[in-house]
Amino acid sequence: MSLMRSKAVVLSGFRYGETSKIITLLTETSGKFAAVVKGVRNSKSKYGAVFENMNLIEVILNKKDNRDLQIISKAECINPFFHIKSDFDKLSAAYRMVELTSKTTYDYDPNYGVFCLLSESMKKLEEISAGMETLYLYFQIHLALHLGIDPLGINSTENSLQVNEEFRLPYKPAFRINENQRAMLLTVSGCELDMINIIKTDIDTIKYLQEVYNMHFVMNLQKFGYLKSHKIFEQLKK
Repeated sequence: MSLMRSKAVVLSGFRYGETSKIITLLTETSGKFAAVVKGVRNSKSKYGAVFENMNLIEVILNKKDNRDLQIISKAECINPFFHIKSDFDKLSAAYRMVELTSKTTYDYDPNYGVFCLLSESMKKLEEISAGMETLYLYFQIHLALHLGIDPLGINSTENSLQVNEEFRLPYKPAFRINENQRAMLLTVSGCELDMINIIKTDIDTIKYLQEVYNMHFVMNLQKFGYLKSHKIFEQLKK
């Protein structure tokens, strides 16, 4: 057993028993894992709003490596992302980021880059008023990079991303990209996160490239499957 204090993003949660809740966290130090929060749904609990989905929090717990469910003793909400939760387009992008992270990561597999990507992308999503779909594509591109399944080429000399000249999905020829799509991919991949919302983009191109990356995740991660949140929000838009 070891005392653990870490920032974390709440990926998901559901009721457990009469007053408790089981949540899945992506932590800064120990990767993804599930934990139980006892009594959190009690009306007198001071932690009621802390463990809402997508919150950025700080947790303290006694971590046991052989325990399926960790037990959280203390927690504090760092950022509840109120603006995301009150805006349909932001919420759509955020749910896809969170679900994609959950589906592509493994329990207790620390990846500081993935945690930073998710938490910083959520912070950016909270503050912008446009460019949500471009931000989600940016997230997909850099998540693939951190997971080691990047279909982009890396220019190590200049320390910058470059689009591989042969970029395509050979198992899905229909998902090859043309020069305009290649240029957009290069622009988004090489952009600083702080500037992502001011890129001039074509939404159809962005949506197509998102589908390219979705297919890339499906084909490279057997446990992945398709994003339920994407289908749900597409239905709600109709």
